Amino acid sequence: SVLRVREALVGRELEVERLEMVTGTLTTGRRALAYVSGEAGVGKSALLLVLGRSVVAKRGLLGRGKFDLAISGTPYHGIAQILAELSGTVLALPDAALEALRDRLDASMRALAPALVEVFPVVRPVFREVPELVAAPPVQSRHRLVASFVAFIGAIASSHVMTVLVVDDLQWADVASLTLLEALARDAASRGVGLIVAARDNEVLPGSPVARFIAALDATGAAVESIRVSPLPREAVAAILADSLRTTPERVDRLSHVIWRRTQGNPFFLRTLLESAIDRGFVRYECGFVWDDASIEESPVAEDIAALLARKLGDLPGSTRDALAIAARIGDPIEGAIVASMLGVSDAELLDVLAPAVERGLLFRAEGAIRFVHDRLVEASL
Repeated sequence: SVLRVREALVGRELEVERLEMVTGTLTTGRRALAYVSGEAGVGKSALLLVLGRSVVAKRGLLGRGKFDLAISGTPYHGIAQILAELSGTVLALPDAALEALRDRLDASMRALAPALVEVFPVVRPVFREVPELVAAPPVQSRHRLVASFVAFIGAIASSHVMTVLVVDDLQWADVASLTLLEALARDAASRGVGLIVAARDNEVLPGSPVARFIAALDATGAAVESIRVSPLPREAVAAILADSLRTTPERVDRLSHVIWRRTQGNPFFLRTLLESAIDRGFVRYECGFVWDDASIEESPVAEDIAALLARKLGDLPGSTRDALAIAARIGDPIEGAIVASMLGVSDAELLDVLAPAVERGLLFRAEGAIRFVHDRLVEASL
């Protein structure tokens, strides 16, 4: 039988509840901010995924963006993802609702639209007409872009019960993107708009632009929910192991101690180490899952997550490793057409090339895209 490590959140009930309180604030027409922090692999992205599902279930408008280390020098790449998702959603509105939105856009930001479209062409279809951009000095151009971004979010938000912008991996955000996000956070007129940002706080240097942005959130006048995502307690690790191995928490008691001590309760490390133990035969199926506690505890396999990932990558065919290296440099999710072109293969052939990585759990399919399972894997592929 195939072992599947439990995906559902365990031991995060309080964090989920606090994020739900943020969306509850938005339903009253107020704005809200949240800062989700924690080390790599601790489960911040999983929390944001649950939040996104909740927003959609409440018929809210959701825009998600993720900054990427591989393209951190490219301005606005996380903001572009947010605007792409927002635009796609509003373009799918019924005709009457879409035309009403376009009326609001014409009335509130017709003169500002060219500045936004110039930098983010993905929003162009949302507008009826966009006047030609008038050249301006650099400082004025930047101010105009900031004003157009805030006005656009405010206009599209007015037709939804709530609008939530989710920004992941803020520690890799560029200064220009932080400027837009801070302007939105400070905009008192953005009713029903929530901004949720997440970062590896141990990678945010004191005095850096990201640190200054986080500090500035408290000065916006909006309620700020600060959520620190800590490593899982051993009891939660035992629950994950029991569910994954299809047994009782009592039976995995010693194993949970071993895994928790090795991973310090980091969910991504837990998954990686458990999968490594399977690969090494320390966990196997014999009319039910069995495992060797001593071998798992004594094996050096659990000492270095980076080495583990490197070994898993090294076990892949050379063509798959080449594809992952290219994809990691372009950014997550994987831009299939670009990777295929650089490899000189068709889109269909690229899927075959990536298949071993999907089968080994290094990549996964979600919402029509292929993604790396974690940023740590992106970094290891570079």
